[in-house]
Amino acid sequence: MAAGESMCLALYIAADRQLPLIPWDEKAPVFHVRDLSAKEQVVRPHFSKPYVYYAGAHEGCGCGFNYGRQYPELEADAGELKAARESVARLSAYLSDAVAAGGAVEVLACWEGDQAKEPQRGRRLTPEEVRLDGFYFKEEQEMLIVEDTHT
Repeated sequence: MAAGESMCLALYIAADRQLPLIPWDEKAPVFHVRDLSAKEQVVRPHFSKPYVYYAGAHEGCGCGFNYGRQYPELEADAGELKAARESVARLSAYLSDAVAAGGAVEVLACWEGDQAKEPQRGRRLTPEEVRLDGFYFKEEQEMLIVEDTHT
């Protein structure tokens, strides 16, 4: 689904320092990070960190981060799997760089349209764990703390 449509996963990243923006490339879509839109500002109160960004996968929204991982038995398109793996690899590398440069970051996963709802669950993980088979973002307002090691 395209970014902004209902039933899409939205992913937000918050840090203590500015993070690099990665523009959306329509000709070679993989992974992008942008500033929040006016509508997305409602996510700010969920974070303890001042710099908040939207991150999207190759599909434009965050759904691609879960493709082949949340429901692997239902998702077998080889091209889509390859694109999703690349999006996840780039997200993991981005989180790794962010953590190395400024400490733990916060990641909120939610359904588009539910950004104002309070997070319902939380997990701590390393950037590398984002790449593991079996990992996927839970859309029920999940807040994750991404850090070098679990404390």
